[in-house]
Amino acid sequence: MTTAERHGIRVEHAIPGRLRLKYRPMKANPALAGHLQKTLSSIDGVTHVDTNPAIGGVTVHYHPDAAASVDFLLKVAEAFGLSAADIDPREVEEWLTFLTAGNGRDAGSALAESMESLGRLVESGIAKLSGRELNLGLLVPVALTLMGIRSLFVSDSLRTPAWYEYFWFAFGVYYTINKPESPGDAAT
Repeated sequence: MTTAERHGIRVEHAIPGRLRLKYRPMKANPALAGHLQKTLSSIDGVTHVDTNPAIGGVTVHYHPDAAASVDFLLKVAEAFGLSAADIDPREVEEWLTFLTAGNGRDAGSALAESMESLGRLVESGIAKLSGRELNLGLLVPVALTLMGIRSLFVSDSLRTPAWYEYFWFAFGVYYTINKPESPGDAAT
């Protein structure tokens, strides 16, 4: 258990410049919420603080450059009632990285990384089974197209959206995965 967790602090979300926390002792305690908001707002580098005593939520907006110092971290910790002696020195570097780089990802990029990893895993599995390298960028649209053609022959009634959606989805997936680089992309 980390120092923060032992003192009732849980990081909900962090991106460079914003930190969202749950602070258990502040829940249903408007006086503590006001004190915390005032204390955090007085720290150099903090631009705005929102507190919500109904849920124990604290959102701290700060300059990411200011968060790169141990002094900033200690002042934030002090606002929550922690002293330098309470903080495990091994956690300091982790917290500095966390505050300057956030938790590294938002939900979209985490999902994209997961999907990319899944794609690589499937490609390597297919390569092992078939004995050849196959590109999912081609394999997936072909499979979807074949499913669309199959639905033309198997369905009792020809419903345009059923097979039409397969073909357009296959085209969209193929184009997205194999999108040619535009000249503007190379300039940036």
